[in-house]
Amino acid sequence: MSIFDTIYSVFIIFVFLVIGISFIYEKKARISPTPVLPHVRLKALTLLPSRFIPGGTYKIADLGCGWGSLLLKLSRLFPEASITGYEISPFPFLLSWLRSSLFASNISVHRSDFFKADISAFDIVFCYLSPWHMNELKDHFLKMKPGSVVISCSFPIDGWRAERTDSVKSLFVSIPVFLYVIK
Repeated sequence: MSIFDTIYSVFIIFVFLVIGISFIYEKKARISPTPVLPHVRLKALTLLPSRFIPGGTYKIADLGCGWGSLLLKLSRLFPEASITGYEISPFPFLLSWLRSSLFASNISVHRSDFFKADISAFDIVFCYLSPWHMNELKDHFLKMKPGSVVISCSFPIDGWRAERTDSVKSLFVSIPVFLYVIK
């Protein structure tokens, strides 16, 4: 067996290992690590109420931060904010943590279950989760201080009335984005 064959074999084993671990965490997290499309991420940011000015010192969370793209965008928009990402899947977490460590000083990424996190102190919470997750998070959102906002991409909070709703239209689908203000 040549060195090329050995390297190729190790690479193939690594790829299958990554895929296998990803499937395990997809089942555990009840959602696959799916990145938010850039134009949906931009729409979510435009829904922020005008009182959240760039440069403000806010506490911001991304629940299920995945690969970290939104965290980096938030860091550029709010350089004085404290930004926290939660991700349970190991590979998206690792990439998110690495990107945040290299390119931003105001981001902390936690490899933990956001259902067990205290999100009550956050001013802004972003979510790109499933209907099941949004329903399970209702009680957590209600503990947030009045005036805090929750922005959900794609899935509404069942039974809640969004303060604003907008959508991103693409060739085949229209993706809704919801803004909720905690009363």
